[in-house]
Amino acid sequence: MKIKVFEDYLLRQYPLNEALVEEVLLRTKETIVSKNTCLLLPGEISKYTYFISEGFFRSFIQLEEKEQTTDFFGPGEMCLIRKSFFRQIKSEEGIVCEKDAVVFKISYYDWKALEDASPEFLSLTNKIVIEDLLKLTENIGVARRFSTRDQYLFLKSQYPGIHSLVAQRYIASYLGISEPTMSGIVKSLLFNPK
Repeated sequence: MKIKVFEDYLLRQYPLNEALVEEVLLRTKETIVSKNTCLLLPGEISKYTYFISEGFFRSFIQLEEKEQTTDFFGPGEMCLIRKSFFRQIKSEEGIVCEKDAVVFKISYYDWKALEDASPEFLSLTNKIVIEDLLKLTENIGVARRFSTRDQYLFLKSQYPGIHSLVAQRYIASYLGISEPTMSGIVKSLLFNPK
């Protein structure tokens, strides 16, 4: 059963008691998401947090007529726009499905009810937020210390096969480079993978 993947994720994050796990699962809804479906559009309030069982997602902001990719989310990760979800304010970012997906979603109100009912769940929330901050800090460090080529290699290590999951222009956008520069990096890696 696919929800077992979500249950295992919760238990890896924090040793929740069985009754709390059952309560979380009761408040969780399995959802199938088709490619190109937006979970969240810029300007909307994020009403759900999603755990990805299968599929791949990309977050983005709209700059004039162009999208700027801000992050990627793959299987085994939580997918949400944190600021919008936790503060219940309009999001500057959107989330789009890049590969057909199965997700488990929990509404903001269910999440808050779980936090209010259980110090354990509040501790789980804190741990998830800390893990997200550590990932963000690592990504910022990579961006500051490494060449664009090495940033791309790091991204590929986080998401193997990303080049087949999203268009190259979105990877280029995420790395802050042009599509021709991205093509050059990919070609150079074909001829000199070290």
